[in-house]
Amino acid sequence: MTTPSANTTQFVAMRVSTGVNVSATHPTLGPLYWQFLSGADCNSPDFYTITDDVEEEGVLTLSRSWRDGPHAFMHRSHMGQIWNDTDQISSNLNEFGEPLDEETCELNEHGDPIMITTLHGGLRRYQENSGQSVDEFIDWLRKAEWVDTPAPQRARYLEDVNEFCGFHPVWTGEISEATTFTAEDVEMGKDSTDCHVAYAASVARFVPLPAAQ
Repeated sequence: MTTPSANTTQFVAMRVSTGVNVSATHPTLGPLYWQFLSGADCNSPDFYTITDDVEEEGVLTLSRSWRDGPHAFMHRSHMGQIWNDTDQISSNLNEFGEPLDEETCELNEHGDPIMITTLHGGLRRYQENSGQSVDEFIDWLRKAEWVDTPAPQRARYLEDVNEFCGFHPVWTGEISEATTFTAEDVEMGKDSTDCHVAYAASVARFVPLPAAQ
């Protein structure tokens, strides 16, 4: 991909996302959606969570047939990833996570220490807003039916392709954050020797970058 001069038209790679979001409706909070934030662009762990904002960055938009396709295995473990994320859900002998001996913690009827489950971050906020106790909210999460709902159509722009993490594409909803291409890039399209250009041409369409940008 070449760097365009100031007096040439620049292009961005745009696609319109369609498909379904995966959501469950809480009796108080309303719809909650699966959200996935990739850490590939900064060599950090991927983040799986839920959100109540369908327009928020990272809300998963999947094909309508994703449950029967090659991505099923990857995405069906979404809630399992949340359960295993101690930064969101942790269980300790006390809510502060400090180890206590059995003489200083609460015991159950069998004399065993009672583990306390603590929610963190967004999950804690949702639990507090739900009016439910931690245990009640967790019970709802475990029993929630996550179904496919039509996703709003959104314009997405190619921001980057991380060559060092499995050629992972990064998309953005902000056109000002999109990577730019030249008219020559657009003309070459899929035949370009630049892997970024060839990838962009294969998954999106090139549109002129507005002059105001």
